[in-house]
Amino acid sequence: MDKHDNHIDKLYSQTLVGFIKRLENLAKDILEREIGCIFRKDEFFFNYGAYSLNSGIYRLKLVAFEHPKRLGFFDSHFKEIGINKKFLKMSLEKFPNRMLLDLLRHEIAHYLTFIIHGKLVEHHGKEFHAVCQTYRWGPSVSAATTEESVEPLPMEGDEKSDKVLSKIHKLLALANSANPHEAEQAALKSHELLLKHNLSESSAEATDFPEETEHAVKRLFKEKRISAKSLAISSILRLFFVYPVTNRSDEHSYLEIFGTKSNVAIAEHVGHFLYREMDCLWEKTRQLNPFLKGSASKNSFYRGLAQGYCSKMNSQRKSFSAGEQYALTVLESNLSKQARVAYTNLVSSQRSSVRHCETASKMGQAEGRRMHIASSIPQSRGTASSEKLLLS
Repeated sequence: MDKHDNHIDKLYSQTLVGFIKRLENLAKDILEREIGCIFRKDEFFFNYGAYSLNSGIYRLKLVAFEHPKRLGFFDSHFKEIGINKKFLKMSLEKFPNRMLLDLLRHEIAHYLTFIIHGKLVEHHGKEFHAVCQTYRWGPSVSAATTEESVEPLPMEGDEKSDKVLSKIHKLLALANSANPHEAEQAALKSHELLLKHNLSESSAEATDFPEETEHAVKRLFKEKRISAKSLAISSILRLFFVYPVTNRSDEHSYLEIFGTKSNVAIAEHVGHFLYREMDCLWEKTRQLNPFLKGSASKNSFYRGLAQGYCSKMNSQRKSFSAGEQYALTVLESNLSKQARVAYTNLVSSQRSSVRHCETASKMGQAEGRRMHIASSIPQSRGTASSEKLLLS
């Protein structure tokens, strides 16, 4: 039932917030007029038969996203409908575009199928088609693909940001060097480049139109509850100019990151690299120190790793001028404010009271000061092919 994947970036800007609001109004109209739902603010009552156990109150939430081929999705975990931002122009037309309305109906049909039957049904199976038939929605709604064009659907990139991304990619490749000094210098240089790039970008936004800057949300880790390792990673990811957020669905907790597309692309790689590397460093340390046992030692080691790595990287700022340091502080403050556009009920990744092992923490700090981000990151976002466009 759930066809949303982690390779889809949800996007936010002032323009896209208006786009989402118009989509919500169109979807609300479909649910009220064509299905007979009753709304109260952003929630609707869906009555599936007089004696149905599936009748209830559900939230209507839409998001904009970017993808070269996928036009829409329904995410059953967060009960949200995604619409490709390429429909922005269509949403501005005086009379709603038929293709856009049918796309909304298609994703609403997936939502209703989930409400009635749950997740364990075929995505475009008989249950989905039965819902479409119930509301007299024809093939233009029930089809999984469309031959129609919404304009070409390339993934939009920023040439300047892509060049910086490429340079950082090359520096991180050098961080694989067997020469410890060369690896360390490459890691420090990549972070310095990221700092300078974000200072440059924030300076440009001050004179351009910062409200039009697109920010992306990327979901990194799914866990029953956010672990100490994920929280340690989130504190490191702040160095890469993203805002980590703990988000919850009905069943799981997620660590997500919010930021500009280029920063999110870098931080996504860093996050996944750290998720593996921190376990490797813990196992190595534990084998050398068998007295380190239990979750308290392990979690203290993870927190120490983050403290050691952040301390090393933050030392670079001491070489910056007072004006540059102030600009970085403002940049980080603005990022947290912008995150509230995507997360109206923002819960940042904070840790609660924990059991602490000072010895494991100090060992983690020492490893963190030696640790550097290696391996590779995506160099470009690619372009779309001429294949059929996916409705869901």
